[in-house]
Amino acid sequence: MKHPAEKSDPRQKGKHVLQTKTLKKTELISGFLLFACLFFHLQGFGATIAEPSPQASPTKISDDVTQDTIKKAQLAYSEARFVEAKNILENALADNPKCAECLHLLGKSLGRMAQNASFFSAVRLARQTKKAFEEAIALRPDSTAALQDLIQFHHNAPRIVGGSRKKAQELERLLKEIQSKNGHPGHD
Repeated sequence: MKHPAEKSDPRQKGKHVLQTKTLKKTELISGFLLFACLFFHLQGFGATIAEPSPQASPTKISDDVTQDTIKKAQLAYSEARFVEAKNILENALADNPKCAECLHLLGKSLGRMAQNASFFSAVRLARQTKKAFEEAIALRPDSTAALQDLIQFHHNAPRIVGGSRKKAQELERLLKEIQSKNGHPGHD
């Protein structure tokens, strides 16, 4: 409490208001991050977006990327060596950025890495996962395996990393169209 003889400095009052607003904004952000972190864990974030699709079969591999490179990455992925798979795939993509299979498997590897990452790393990895899936589909629009993984991403990922149930529904319609065109649902 102020002594009656003390005068109030109007500049100090402004500082107090600014500090209060900053504090409220910080509390809001902290609360949101805590909610998002809990959402990640409750939804089983990394596990669901990157699991191989049950009906997935290998997609065609670009001529510039050897079968051996893809097999090495697939082996590393299947043995839960996701960082190694990511490194193999990034090297392959440096030589041939149009390898849809590399991008799809990269997205799956990044998603699995997000599962064990710190919150901020998981957010970054999740965004990279989505981008890799989208690029794989852009290069090979008939890839039902990549499309299924992107749909799963949109269903399970929070908005902060780009998840969208509306987008998942749009992609599901596209998947059904592709499957009916190919005459065999769920296969590339």
